[in-house]
Amino acid sequence: MKTPTKILAVTAALGAALAFSGCTEEGSSSSEADQKVSESILKDFQKAQPVPVYKYSQYRENLIDVLETQAVATPTTTFFSPYSPSWN
Repeated sequence: MKTPTKILAVTAALGAALAFSGCTEEGSSSSEADQKVSESILKDFQKAQPVPVYKYSQYRENLIDVLETQAVATPTTTFFSPYSPSWN
């Protein structure tokens, strides 16, 4: 019975050693390098083509009005037909 316990203990120790050996500082420096490259690409794009900024947008205002109207369950579409009571 002691042999399986020893094998299990040795296997667990080897697994832990392998897991900890994968945790080095090199991984974080490579991800930092990737982040710096991504940031420099983003800065280049923002210099060449900045994000447009508008103080007012009629299209956005219309969308907000429609959403507010729908939120209070007001019908936003009206249909007319010769058979409706409003048709005279």
